[in-house]
Amino acid sequence: MRILYSSIVITLLSLGLMISSALAEDIETYEVGSSNLNVRSSPSHSAPIIGELQKGDQIRVFEENAFGWVKTYFGGEEAWVASQYLSKQSNTTATTGQEEQVTIIDNDVRVRTGPSTDYGIIKQVSKNSTYPIVNQSNDWVEVKLDDGSTGWIAMWLTDMSGETAPVSTPIVEQSKNTSSLSGYNIVIDPGHGGVDPGSIGLNNVFEKDMTMTTANVVAQKLRDAGATVIMTRDNDYFVSLENRTQISRDYNTHVFISLHYNAHSAHNVGGIETHYYTGGNSYKLAKEVQAELESSTPLRGRGIQQSAFQVIRENNAPSILVELGFITNPNELAFIQTQEYQNNVANGIVEGIRHYFAQ
Repeated sequence: MRILYSSIVITLLSLGLMISSALAEDIETYEVGSSNLNVRSSPSHSAPIIGELQKGDQIRVFEENAFGWVKTYFGGEEAWVASQYLSKQSNTTATTGQEEQVTIIDNDVRVRTGPSTDYGIIKQVSKNSTYPIVNQSNDWVEVKLDDGSTGWIAMWLTDMSGETAPVSTPIVEQSKNTSSLSGYNIVIDPGHGGVDPGSIGLNNVFEKDMTMTTANVVAQKLRDAGATVIMTRDNDYFVSLENRTQISRDYNTHVFISLHYNAHSAHNVGGIETHYYTGGNSYKLAKEVQAELESSTPLRGRGIQQSAFQVIRENNAPSILVELGFITNPNELAFIQTQEYQNNVANGIVEGIRHYFAQ
């Protein structure tokens, strides 16, 4: 039994809890045999759902219990999956000849705990780094890192990129160069406008003006990255919610992002949050953009939320609505109105979109 678990078991026994479980001597790889398999926070069908796996996904199993559940990690957190929907995979790797190597072909590539962007980030590795191959799963390769640990890297960010294309990339004809957004149509929706001022912040700052300012910066950085950008408005005039979603439907839209600023009667409430309506691609987009915004700006992260805003509810494209801070919070408003903050927000959104398309 691993030392990692021994203290946990001792603690549980001291509390009088009788848990029947078998810890695997070696970490096993399992493949998911069912679509939309729920990932839960604890080994129970009544436990909160924290994610979803699809048929063909592979997970690393660290523990099995006697009640049909296995422990893995999802998004960097401990998670549990019902074992009846899984099949064990071989963990054998080639032992003859020279150890097979893989070389990183992009800058600042993320190494993750599992073969998907849903897994936590271990570290970033630089271009031209070379690592021994341990395992492969769909479009991901597991490598041995310099400290002896292992991690997963997207195959299309390595010199193995010619062997397979990322199957979840929305546009099959899109170049595998993830630094470019060429070929993608992205709709940017500056919230409110015209007779609709949106929230009114301190010093009579109108939300509609701030969203337009931000949208222009975001749009330019997206164009610099090669994307085709469609704006639902490009000045201070009113556009109905129906027309905003219609604009998205009129184009072959790959991503729709609605930009907003928040308000609250309590001036100390603050932070950035991202909303999505349904799971799947909109959820993945929300996670990537929120993560990048949190790392790119000084504001507190409020996470992602499932919401029914019309512009994302009635949209056919992967859609999110981003609240980029509170204009009723004096400290945040001081940040929000700077060019540096606007640039950081734009960079975060662009990087989030890049990571989303790289899945």
